[in-house]
Amino acid sequence: MRWGGVLSPVLFAVYVDDLIKKLECSGLGFRIGNSNICCLFYADDIVLLSGSVSKLQLMINLCYAELESLDLNLNFSKCHVLRIGAHFQNICDGLNINGVVISPVDSLTYLGTDIL
Repeated sequence: MRWGGVLSPVLFAVYVDDLIKKLECSGLGFRIGNSNICCLFYADDIVLLSGSVSKLQLMINLCYAELESLDLNLNFSKCHVLRIGAHFQNICDGLNINGVVISPVDSLTYLGTDIL
């Protein structure tokens, strides 16, 4: 699949549909009412949302295994972890993708929105 081609977004959506379903069924996100919130997808970006660091690592492992089975590569230099909340002193040291440590950040910009 050629990135930037007319069918690229459609084909990517078909490829990752199973990943989205697996994340939703895993129950590893966080709950708001009866809804399980676990991920955001836009183009070729994936944002994982979790209420705990240990569950986030499980979600990362699930994503890595699924993307590897689809022969889709990750750009490790664009992978970051941001922890938000009153008790975020532990900045998620040790989260990794197949042994590659994910860089913790204090803020990031996603789709033109600054998240602090």
